[in-house]
Amino acid sequence: MKNSSQKSDLIGTFLTSKTRNPKQGIQKPGLFLREALAWWSAQSQAGNAGLYFLHPLPKDGVKEWKFFLQLRGQNTLKIDQTTFRIPPGSMCLYASNPNVTEYWEADEYGRYSHFFLGVFPGRISSNFVDGDPPKIQSAISMPFTQGRLLERMIHFSSASGRAPAHHGQVIADILLDGMRISGQDAPSRLIRHAMELILDQPCNPELSVKWMAQQLQCHPDYLSRRFHVETGISLMAYVRSKRMEIAADLLTSRQMTVADVAASCGYRDHSYFTRIFHQTYNVVPSQYI
Repeated sequence: MKNSSQKSDLIGTFLTSKTRNPKQGIQKPGLFLREALAWWSAQSQAGNAGLYFLHPLPKDGVKEWKFFLQLRGQNTLKIDQTTFRIPPGSMCLYASNPNVTEYWEADEYGRYSHFFLGVFPGRISSNFVDGDPPKIQSAISMPFTQGRLLERMIHFSSASGRAPAHHGQVIADILLDGMRISGQDAPSRLIRHAMELILDQPCNPELSVKWMAQQLQCHPDYLSRRFHVETGISLMAYVRSKRMEIAADLLTSRQMTVADVAASCGYRDHSYFTRIFHQTYNVVPSQYI
């Protein structure tokens, strides 16, 4: 196990390398998340990362798991009478509990960064927190197909309180594998690439049928028609569904105003965002809990 200084150097390398700079990464949060999990998997395999569980973990009936991958600074979680601190280079996970509160503390250089992941039935959501003061910089919601396997691994790993290092690698690999678009009913190569483009940057305000067609080098009408035929939903309806999932997660975190959530989800028009959110959840954003 590396000491805290060496861990900090490893984390700093991840955050500042040319291909993983947060300022670049938040433009494609899906790719940034996958890179972070791949990095975490490698660090776990090398014994440079810690995996902790906020106890007690229920044995069954869990509908949502929450993960914190701490990069800089310290996140303090409180549940009932228990206080748990997540140091840099560590991941903490727990079953969803509305009584858990978070306290973000910067390091001695005033820096703070973490990845949050919420794993729901059929999907995974994530946001990246960074900056001074720390705030949510990007968010994403993606399909997730390995929920049962992940749950079994969590229960297996949590039996000892602090899991062996290689268990962190396995959990990271399960998360990565579950985010891939695959299976017998997987869409064609074109539509799979379109979905990956959306999932990598769902909140890009430029995201439109025309813009995606340019990226995929095809005609907008063809892309729109093929997407609807293969998925049963229009392309922009799919975009809106991903944005609304992200908006709901951000509002639930209670760390951002409605206006900030709208802007973070790619909506320049606050009133339009409110209308779409109401159509999706039958409640306006300010009343969503």
